[in-house]
Amino acid sequence: MQQKLYLFIEGEWDNVFFKIFLDDYLCNQYGFEEITYIEFSQTLHSREALRKLVGQEKVNFLLCPDLDARYDKQKMIAKIKKLAEEEFNINFDDVKNKSFVIVQEIESWYLAGFKKSFCDKQQITFYPNTEDANKGTFLKIAKQLKKTPLRLRFELTQTHRSHFSIDEAKQRNKSFRKFLEKVDAQIKRLS
Repeated sequence: MQQKLYLFIEGEWDNVFFKIFLDDYLCNQYGFEEITYIEFSQTLHSREALRKLVGQEKVNFLLCPDLDARYDKQKMIAKIKKLAEEEFNINFDDVKNKSFVIVQEIESWYLAGFKKSFCDKQQITFYPNTEDANKGTFLKIAKQLKKTPLRLRFELTQTHRSHFSIDEAKQRNKSFRKFLEKVDAQIKRLS
């Protein structure tokens, strides 16, 4: 059975990360025919799309906001609850099992998949554990390389994308690994 996955994500850089680094992996691993990314910033469109999906039993969707903080289960639950009830005006219970919170920010996932040898060659600071990496970390690296954060992201996603390793990212970022486990569990639950 061909499946679709709907990911509700925070913004443009989350969208770029998922499309560049995870799209092929998720399609190949789980047989998704298509993955649709819907940014929270497209509020009206995202509200309508989520409301349509909530009532359907056999549909794959995940809400994926950034926590913007270190791991804290209560903060994660509060983030999803607030997002569901205030932003999307839907019942938290309808989405709590279809939600995943990116610990800290998507930047931690960007940095997780590049091996030490690649980082050394590119003069990018290597972080054995990227769970605490955030926009500030990204800005610091860009400044060290005398690049704008936009230029650094472009180079990582376009020029160096072949150096990104899913396995490396799973080892260096618990949030990234847990996201893939959440997708896996949801697929098994709906099968």
